[in-house]
Amino acid sequence: MKQSSSKNKSREASASLHEVLHDATGQFSVIDILSAINDLLKKQSWSEALKEIIQEAETIEPVHIDLALRALIDKPDHERAEKLNGLTGYLRSRISNPTRCAIITTIAHYPPIFSAQELLRIASDQNDDREVRLTALRALANSIADSTVFISLHNLIDPELFRTKNFSEQDVIWAIAVLNVLEAHPAQISGKALTIVESLVYAQDLRLCRRALEVAGTLGEIDAIERLCMAVLRRPELQKSLATAIQRISNKPISLRHLRWENFEELMRQMLRGMGHFAVEVTQASYDNGVDVISKRSDGDGEEAVVVVQCKLRYQGNISREDVEHLRDAMQQHKAKEGILITTGGFSRDAKEYQEQNKFIRLFDKKELLQRLDKVFGEGRYKI
Repeated sequence: MKQSSSKNKSREASASLHEVLHDATGQFSVIDILSAINDLLKKQSWSEALKEIIQEAETIEPVHIDLALRALIDKPDHERAEKLNGLTGYLRSRISNPTRCAIITTIAHYPPIFSAQELLRIASDQNDDREVRLTALRALANSIADSTVFISLHNLIDPELFRTKNFSEQDVIWAIAVLNVLEAHPAQISGKALTIVESLVYAQDLRLCRRALEVAGTLGEIDAIERLCMAVLRRPELQKSLATAIQRISNKPISLRHLRWENFEELMRQMLRGMGHFAVEVTQASYDNGVDVISKRSDGDGEEAVVVVQCKLRYQGNISREDVEHLRDAMQQHKAKEGILITTGGFSRDAKEYQEQNKFIRLFDKKELLQRLDKVFGEGRYKI
């Protein structure tokens, strides 16, 4: 009798969950779903409850599946990661594609990295159902993971396909979904991904071109502006999207790594003016004799002092003593009272020791340069 009573109670709990999940009248709320899950867990383990929800999922609305699964996962009776792992396992079992889509939607709400890895695996599987793959791809936009998950994401698009007319509406929807994921995770995206995005600006589909431009604005640095302008030079229908991309790039801190050397010299000219120098000029490339900028400033006696400046974009290795010695030679040639050597990198020990013996030479390394840029242009406007 006790065993029969237990079975009846289990069926009552199951019926209650069944009734709530299959509701078509709208009379049941999220609270009712939570209550049904609580009743079920009083009689069954969470893994048994999960199995029952999945069985019910074959015949109910995806939104109800998602609510029930999240209610189960958020119950504090077991580790959430353990439940997510159990749920993820169903993605590889024999269940319907709509149910798999609902599970994908659910696990995308949670941050553990294995969820993002599983989503990427599904999205990359060309033998899987296209709608399931697309659901996984869209869910990736809300996932939390490091760059190892997203580093190969751009491989899901073939830009050459869209330069022809041999693509379908589904191909465009897929490509835009990939772009959305890239835009959602700019810090984890590789330079190769940006190249792919910029290639899509040349696509034969206008919607895809516009979206690619917007995403390029999110991912790109200052050097991308010229490339994007060239890409839409004769396409007035893309000018608004181009303006959006340029605005996005301009609003970000400008990376000195992506400046041309002549633009870096121009930036240093403006910085020196902000530091109180006057008559600041960038020298001609053919006549600089190792000097990139020449300026004047008032010395302590109110006299005009000539200052020569060398600018070096460098990200590997340090500036040597020999480079600093060249600056001193240039000072003598220009009869300058002061010399400044500016670099985006650092200085060797010998270079620093030589400067200590020649106080009329100043060295701006990466740290000093950023401090000067912050003071002149505002904090965080430039980065290295």
